Amino acid sequence: MIAALKKAGVKFSQLQVEMVLSSIESIKTYLRHSSAFAFLSIHSILKELEHKELQVIDIKDFNIPRTFYFITQQGDSGQLPDMLMKFMTSKSVSDNFRLSYITMIHEVVA
Repeated sequence: MIAALKKAGVKFSQLQVEMVLSSIESIKTYLRHSSAFAFLSIHSILKELEHKELQVIDIKDFNIPRTFYFITQQGDSGQLPDMLMKFMTSKSVSDNFRLSYITMIHEVVA
């Protein structure tokens, strides 16, 4: 986010931070009762948009790149997850997303 702000000519220090909240639900609750703004994924506010509780303010030519991770159990993940990972890491898709692959290792407790 800081890089996107810098590219837009805005320093992070110029933003007035009212509060730091640790969950999306608490941020949404705060936004409903204040005149503040927040950077949230559109997917996290779909219900609120449908009920007209929150609104999106598009900022022209402003994008915040994010890294997404594939997370799976260690071992054979099966054909469908493998197909999805191949598709998402293909050049046509990966040019628009930064993706990483993480394998979860489950510790066996005796």
